[in-house]
Amino acid sequence: MIETITNIKSKFVNLLDKIEIDSDEILTDKKYVKEMSEDLAKLYVYLNDAICEELSMCHTCAQQSDYLRDTMSMFEELSTDREVDAETINKYREFPKRVEDIIKKIDTVLLQLN
Repeated sequence: MIETITNIKSKFVNLLDKIEIDSDEILTDKKYVKEMSEDLAKLYVYLNDAICEELSMCHTCAQQSDYLRDTMSMFEELSTDREVDAETINKYREFPKRVEDIIKKIDTVLLQLN
């Protein structure tokens, strides 16, 4: 159980390392947005598959599930020539903070289990 939660955390840390917010232009890079969409899709599935393995993790993961799905959809749409508007830029700039918050919540659960 701790191993599963630790794996989820490492996947979020890897995702955080891939986020590039130095320039809004990155959102027009089809390769980047497609890769981010695919990474989020894999993480979303993995998270949902593991969500009930540990009851204390379930609530933490469930809170983030909708956010991940919405962000994954944003990247999918960007990969199909959706216009990069101000709302999309704002969501993207908030993205690393939200991932960091998820990692902190996972750390809290891990501390409770130790």
